[in-house]
Amino acid sequence: NGIFILNLSHGKAANKNVLQPVQFSLNSKTIYTVYIDSQRKIWIGTGKGGIETIDNNGYKFNYLQQKHYAGFNLAHKFVRSFVEYDNKIWIGTEGDGLYVWDNKTNQVQSFQKGPQQLPDNTINHLLTGTNGDLWIATERGIARYAKGSGLKYYVCRTPNGVVNNSVQLLFKDQDEKIWAATFSEGRVYTYNPTSDQFEVFSEDIYDINCMIDDKQGNIWMGNYNEIIQLNKKTRKSARYLIGKPVRAIRLGKNNRLWLGTEGKGLLAFDSKSKKIVENYSTNEGLSNNAVLNILEDKTGKLWLSTFNGLSKFDPSTKKIVRYEETDGLQSNEFSYGAAFKLKDGHLLFGGNNGFNIFDADSIKLKIYEPALAITSLKINNKKIAELSDRVDIGKDNTIHKLTLPYNQSTFSLEFAALEFDSPQKIKYRYRLEGLDKQWNDAGSTRSINYNGLHEGNYTLLIQSTDSEGNWTNKQIKLEIQILPPWYRSWWAFLLYTLAMIYTGLWYLRYRRRQIALNYEIQLSKFTIQKERELNEKRHAFFTNISHEFRTPLTLIINPIKDLLKTNKESEDRASLQVVHRNAKRLLSLVDQLLVFRKTEDGAEQLKTSIFDCQSFMKEIFLYFAAQAKLQKINYQFQENSDPVFVNADKEKIEIILCNLISNAFKFTPSDGAIHIALSQQGRELTIQIKDSGKGIPEHLGDRIFDKYFSDPLTGLKKQTGFGIGMYLVKTFVEMHAGKISYTSSATAGTTFDLVLPIVAQQMPAEEPLADVAHRNESGIQMLYDAQVVTETAPTFPTAISSKKFSILLVDDDDAIRSYLTDIFKVEYTVYGARNGVQALAMINEKQPDLVISDIIMEEMDGLSLCKAVKSNATLNHIQIILLTSSTSDGTKLAGIQYGADDYIHKPFDSEILLLRVKTLLQNKKNLQDFFLNAITLQSNELKISITDKLFIERCIEIIEENLLEELTVISLAEKTGMSHSSLYKKIKTISGKSINEFIRSVRLKKAAEMLILTDSKINEVANLTGFYDQRYFRQQFNKLFGDTPSDYVKKYRKAFQNEFHVDRP
Repeated sequence: NGIFILNLSHGKAANKNVLQPVQFSLNSKTIYTVYIDSQRKIWIGTGKGGIETIDNNGYKFNYLQQKHYAGFNLAHKFVRSFVEYDNKIWIGTEGDGLYVWDNKTNQVQSFQKGPQQLPDNTINHLLTGTNGDLWIATERGIARYAKGSGLKYYVCRTPNGVVNNSVQLLFKDQDEKIWAATFSEGRVYTYNPTSDQFEVFSEDIYDINCMIDDKQGNIWMGNYNEIIQLNKKTRKSARYLIGKPVRAIRLGKNNRLWLGTEGKGLLAFDSKSKKIVENYSTNEGLSNNAVLNILEDKTGKLWLSTFNGLSKFDPSTKKIVRYEETDGLQSNEFSYGAAFKLKDGHLLFGGNNGFNIFDADSIKLKIYEPALAITSLKINNKKIAELSDRVDIGKDNTIHKLTLPYNQSTFSLEFAALEFDSPQKIKYRYRLEGLDKQWNDAGSTRSINYNGLHEGNYTLLIQSTDSEGNWTNKQIKLEIQILPPWYRSWWAFLLYTLAMIYTGLWYLRYRRRQIALNYEIQLSKFTIQKERELNEKRHAFFTNISHEFRTPLTLIINPIKDLLKTNKESEDRASLQVVHRNAKRLLSLVDQLLVFRKTEDGAEQLKTSIFDCQSFMKEIFLYFAAQAKLQKINYQFQENSDPVFVNADKEKIEIILCNLISNAFKFTPSDGAIHIALSQQGRELTIQIKDSGKGIPEHLGDRIFDKYFSDPLTGLKKQTGFGIGMYLVKTFVEMHAGKISYTSSATAGTTFDLVLPIVAQQMPAEEPLADVAHRNESGIQMLYDAQVVTETAPTFPTAISSKKFSILLVDDDDAIRSYLTDIFKVEYTVYGARNGVQALAMINEKQPDLVISDIIMEEMDGLSLCKAVKSNATLNHIQIILLTSSTSDGTKLAGIQYGADDYIHKPFDSEILLLRVKTLLQNKKNLQDFFLNAITLQSNELKISITDKLFIERCIEIIEENLLEELTVISLAEKTGMSHSSLYKKIKTISGKSINEFIRSVRLKKAAEMLILTDSKINEVANLTGFYDQRYFRQQFNKLFGDTPSDYVKKYRKAFQNEFHVDRP
């Protein structure tokens, strides 16, 4: 029979099944057990209905939809509207007509669509009128009910006759005027009691969802995008954009309107500033962002129905409380417009499953903090039952502490708040102290995962809310200890400490040994460094001495050479030849030292080029022909049938060959033989040098290629030298990736075989003459100690001009400077300077045509002088030849970089030096003449016969000799001995000009030359060339040269005179 409650005070029992108005029924009337918990909630165990609960502290949301009321079934029906009329509650539904409920007697009456009944079963809105009548808005117009007179129907029609009977809203303002709003671009209408009709109020206002009026005579309306402020007296309206449909409006305090929107939640609109000042949504705790209806209770709190429950909003504290279906609501979904406040203060809210009626004061907050419990724990995906050694479980069967090794620091746990009425309302948060600085919001999730925690101590805190969303004071507190790995445990650190102490002691001992060894190493390095410095100083000393020898050798070799040329029949000629030969020998030794030093320093590199090796060897062979004749040696050279082109360093090949041939001459006696052969096999060049000398002892082997080789026992070093010739031979052969070997015997002599993989794949370019000149100065002269062969001096070009060119000699050696002066003083004007500073001052003063300067000097060396001259725009036309005793490539590159025009080594051949000087000056004169002819239009390239050319030159000569006279056709004809008609035809035929044009062009070209070469003024030049009318001179000059005379002078005079150092009269 269910459950009964026995009242012990009077002994009567009441059956729970008859409680009214909220009906309660059990799923089964068979009861096995009843339990009342600490919150006074009754738990009932039934036979077949499971567990039922009765919460005496629950909310009093009376829910009306029970089926046992006769003719009253709102289950799964949309309630659309309410009104309190005739002390009863009238309920409009969607599609089920109109219900009238007497909430005192619980009697229900229904009205449906039919004749003399409702025009439609969908009741959108209900309103009590002024005279005690009831207005009913339906989908098919408006019905008016008055007691005793029945129903009357109204149609909403526009002035043009369009009918819109889908009436969504009825409203009565403070003046008792009835307003109606229709749907689907429907207009707003007002009821006219006189005509008993609804009339359109405004064509501009349509699709209104809600209306309310204020004390200022304004009606506020909400549509699908904005709110409208309408002044009833002036009929003017103002619109304010909201952006979402406005479903409900409620007047608030301080000029505020509370707007319920479908999408933006609850908005506070300031009617003075016309701005939204507050916004409340689900982020602030609303049940849903679609606020459909707003009612105000007795205490001023707002009740908001939504599509997801009911919310209570306190405008004073801004606090929001949410209610859901589990709290007793008809469902979570409520309907548009289905809200009403009764006269006694009860609130009604309708939805899709009936409606709720409640007294707001009876809805009290539950003061209940649910307990929290851990419901599941996994460590590395293993359940707690398998991990009893790592989990500390207390007497109350709760977990207090976790102890995990570092490699198992991944765990997950589940938890729950023991709230059984509304568990879905419970929210959770957690924080791991020692890792998290803030609480982590978990929402409704009841699980936590942590992965890979570092060793240390942590405290996990878990907290929940109550069903009202308030955070409770109850929480789970779980201590977690992550153990360190073994190598960070206490005993590991003890071992580390002992190891560090041992290591420190060992390091101290090791450090002492290192300091001692380091001292020994430093001492050894110091000794080696001192030896290296001593060797460097020795090398530098010999190099400097070698360089210093070259200057006096120059002053010995060249004068002796001159004496040999001029004293061919002198008795002292033999003595002079001895002096010359030994001076050359001394120069050879000096140059060997320089080459050896560069080789030792690694500065010697291959400078390859393609050349005919056979012709080159033949040339070297001929250099030793005089020596062979002198020693009476059979000297032969076996040629290859075809030229042999090689890609090699010509100078080093020359040193190799000269050393081997020179040694063959040294050790071959008179009447002996020296044979040189050349052959080619593929890319390999084979050179054989064979002599019939006394041979090389077998025990010496390859020692002959060592530095400073000498063998006093065999007498191989009786000749003079340093013992580095063969060392250089082997070094240069290996630089060419070749091989050298020899065979020797006391009876057959010695044979050297060279194999060099240097045969070229292509024909060579023509060898520049300058390269030949430089080579003849270097290799053979350095290594060949042969008899002086007198040669005929080369023929030089004649003087390039009638005036002497000037030369500045710069050298700190007075003897060299004096010697050079003697060489050049016959043909040139010679100046002298001791260093670069003096030379630079003299260059600025004298403007010489050419400078010959030594490189190594005090105060300013030759390279600095060259740089200073070539970087000066007024001096850079002066040509510079650098003299040096250095063979360094770096010095040569520096000279070229600074603009030197030529580079000559000491000791130099005076004839070659003279030839180079004359060539440079001739080139300069040629360039000057070319430039002058180009800019004065004096071309000598007319394609005419020699006779015509001589004739034109004679005419030009006559015109230039008579510049100040008035030349005419007749006078010119007389001077040339021709008739004026013949002269006119000949000049016209050759030059294409008339005689007057020809004379004028000659005068203008002479004027142009004078403007460039002299500092004369323009009017002076015009007068000197026969132009006495200055204006006519300028016109004709501009016509011929394209520039006025003044522009022509600016363009060419300074540039020409600076470039070619013109001596101006």
